[in-house]
Amino acid sequence: METFIQALVFSAGLITVILTLFSALSTFVLPRAARSQLNRIVFGLLRRIFELILHFAKTYERRDAIMAYYAPIGVLLLVPAWYLLIVL
Repeated sequence: METFIQALVFSAGLITVILTLFSALSTFVLPRAARSQLNRIVFGLLRRIFELILHFAKTYERRDAIMAYYAPIGVLLLVPAWYLLIVL
């Protein structure tokens, strides 16, 4: 039974590492957008944070200036997310 559990945990870890590496490669190497659940999660959580911040912005110009940081911060947050999943 212990061997089965070890094999199951190893398989789950291997799948996690493969999917994480696929997410990283598809984000930086492919010239088109590739769907990745991890990218959706990171950008979705970041969007919620930005929506909280945008609540305090009164003008369109201020909202636009804040949203200009959304994509660069999202891409930068993907790197530690990939790292954490691979280390895990």
